[in-house]
Amino acid sequence: MALNERRHPFAGDGGGHPDAELLAEYADQVLAADMRADVERHVARCAECRAVLVDTMAFLAENARPRWQPRLIAATAGLAAAAALVIGIIQPQWLGLETDPPGLRQLTIAMANEPTRPLEGRLAGDFSYAPAPALIRGLRGAADLTVSPDVRIAAATIEKAAQERDTPDRVAVLGVAFAATGDLDRAVVSLERAVAREPGNARFQNNLSAVYMARAQYILALTAAERALAADPRLREACFNRALAFERLADGEARQAWERCLAAETDPAWSAEIRDHINTLKR
Repeated sequence: MALNERRHPFAGDGGGHPDAELLAEYADQVLAADMRADVERHVARCAECRAVLVDTMAFLAENARPRWQPRLIAATAGLAAAAALVIGIIQPQWLGLETDPPGLRQLTIAMANEPTRPLEGRLAGDFSYAPAPALIRGLRGAADLTVSPDVRIAAATIEKAAQERDTPDRVAVLGVAFAATGDLDRAVVSLERAVAREPGNARFQNNLSAVYMARAQYILALTAAERALAADPRLREACFNRALAFERLADGEARQAWERCLAAETDPAWSAEIRDHINTLKR
C-alpha cells in the first residue's frame, strides 16, 4: 500500500503508537504531509516514541556516512592558516576525547563579533550570547549568507582538521561550523554522524537539536534535546532547545519548560530572552 493511502498509521502496533516502519519512514522524510503531521502530533506527547525516533535517526546516520565534500577550504585555506597561528593557541573547553579541536576557538571568537547568533536554538560550547537571527523565508533559524570572513576562515580550519583526522569531536565541531555559515544540510549530516558514534555525548545531541530546529524539524529537535538532557541534566542549552521545540509544536508543556530553564539559567542575557518567551506564551 502506498504511504499516502494509509488511513490509520498507528493501527499496526495495536497500542496507538506508530510502528517502527512508520517512524523509520518519518526519519527518512518519505511520509506524505498529512501522515507526517499525525506522527508529529503523537511523538510530541510520547517520550517513548521520541526515544525510538532518535535511535532510528542514529542508525540511519551511521549507515549513510558520506565522503567529505570540501568546499570552504579552497577559498580560505591561506587565511585560515595565518589566523590559526594567531588564535589557535587559546584552549576552549569541549566535551569529548579531544580537548581542543582545531579551529573551534577561532569560531567562538568570530561568532562573538557577529550581530546575531547563527540559529534560533542554542549551541553548546563557549559561545557568547547574541540575539536570535531575523526571520528568513518565514522561519527563524539559519543565518543569512552575510557571514563574516572571520567565521568562514574558522570554518575552513575546522573542515581541514576534520579531513585530516576523522574523530567524533572534529566531525561534531564541523557540524557547528557548517551551521555558523548557514549550511544546515551539511551541518545535520556532520552532527548526525557524530551522534551516531557517541550517542551519549550531551553537547553533540544538543547541537544537533539546534540545527534540527533551524530546519523546522521540531520533533527531531525535541528528541535530540531530551537525549542531551538525559546525558547531562544541567546542560542549559539543551533545556533551552527543548522548551523552544515545545513552543514551536504549540504544546501545552512549553511554558513549564521555559520556566524550568529560567530557574536554571545564570546568564542575564539568556534569562531575558527566556522571559520574553514566557511572556509571549502568557499573552
